[in-house]
Amino acid sequence: MKAKISIVCAALILFGLAFIAETAYARGELAALEKVVMSSSQKAARAVVQVRVYRKKGDTPYHENPTPPMMQRGRLAPGYGRRPYGPCSGVCIDREGHILTSYFNVSGDVERITVTFGNGKRYPAKLLGYSKDMDVAMLKLEGDPGRLPYLPLYESEHVRVGSFVMAVGRAQNVFKHSLSFGVISALGRLRPEIQAYQFDARINYGVTGGALIDIEGNLIGIVGFVNTGSKGRPNTLGQSSGVGFANTSTKLLSILDDLKDGKVLSLPKRAFLGIKMEPSYNKNDGVLVKEVTENTAAAEAGIEPGDLIVEMDGKPVRNITELINIMKKKKIGDKVKIKLKRGDEIIEIEATLREPPPGM
Repeated sequence: MKAKISIVCAALILFGLAFIAETAYARGELAALEKVVMSSSQKAARAVVQVRVYRKKGDTPYHENPTPPMMQRGRLAPGYGRRPYGPCSGVCIDREGHILTSYFNVSGDVERITVTFGNGKRYPAKLLGYSKDMDVAMLKLEGDPGRLPYLPLYESEHVRVGSFVMAVGRAQNVFKHSLSFGVISALGRLRPEIQAYQFDARINYGVTGGALIDIEGNLIGIVGFVNTGSKGRPNTLGQSSGVGFANTSTKLLSILDDLKDGKVLSLPKRAFLGIKMEPSYNKNDGVLVKEVTENTAAAEAGIEPGDLIVEMDGKPVRNITELINIMKKKKIGDKVKIKLKRGDEIIEIEATLREPPPGM
């Protein structure tokens, strides 16, 4: 009996020692990660700037701005296209003083722009090129700013779902940067021409235009317009829903020269069917048509509210996501064959896709 008790006690002691060792190892790993995060973010933060935009008199207390096409979803919070006046963020990407930021930050009736670095040095800046569709803009410091801290864009093919990322901003206090930590939750989001990152590091309006960096402090993206909530929650202005988006450095590098040259870039218009889908329909047997827009492909083809789209070009359509994925690959002028259910009747029609009507 005593021998059995001794064996049990020894086993418990060994288990306890193993647990302590494992805990110590885990703490060591976390401490190492903490040091990497602090070092990488501090290195990147030197190039993250405060952008302050002064707009002409007569504007309303809130800067109204249409939701950038980059972020259009159809089920956004009422305050999604509005932001209070205040400083925002940008990133100095070269020694010449080029600053990347969000187009939303510098849109509107702008009178002047200033850029302030973390050391307190402030410079006037001018707007060069921009893309409203991608929610990105290029600023240039005026005059000879001298030696500047900068963080060049870094090719981001190594980024995967699950990669650690940090969003770095500098809005309210120029002497202190803000930092949020998360992971890449999806790749290739929004329009196919954009291929944005989706990440879960929490952000607010002040971080918009700031740096998205990897665990080593490399600039892999510019933080885009922040999703401030869900439909029916108008009081979420300025508060992140937990989902952020960023233009990738790879995409930005491909348009960098155009932005520096002052070009206004637009994405090609997308093929438009002309229906509003019922988001609450979730039987997974088709997409329920809620409304049909006049003078569109859907109206011309005879689609009606209440129709259930079950197939497009021979591919099953069980839900909204499947229909959107099919439509993403279509171009203006393409003919699509649509199978839909109207009551107990199955109808097959053909529609010629058009460009969206003005304002859509």
